Amino acid sequence: AMIFTSTDYTNVYILDKKANKIISISKDGTIDNQYLWSNLSKATSFAVDEEADKVFVTIDNKLYSFDL
Repeated sequence: AMIFTSTDYTNVYILDKKANKIISISKDGTIDNQYLWSNLSKATSFAVDEEADKVFVTIDNKLYSFDL
C-alpha cells in the first residue's frame, strides 16, 4: 500500500493495490470515499491534488488522472 497526504489536506489517501482502490480517510479516521479501478493493481505511484479535486496515478510510465 502507498499513502499520500499533506499537512494542508483534509484527508489521507491510501492506494490499496491488492483491492484495486484508493481509499480517502479523513484525518479523524472516518472513511470519506473509495475510488475503484482495476488497473490500480499496476500503479507505481500516485498523488492527490485536493485543491483541484484530482487524483494522479502512474501506470506503465503513463500518467492517468480522475476527479475526486
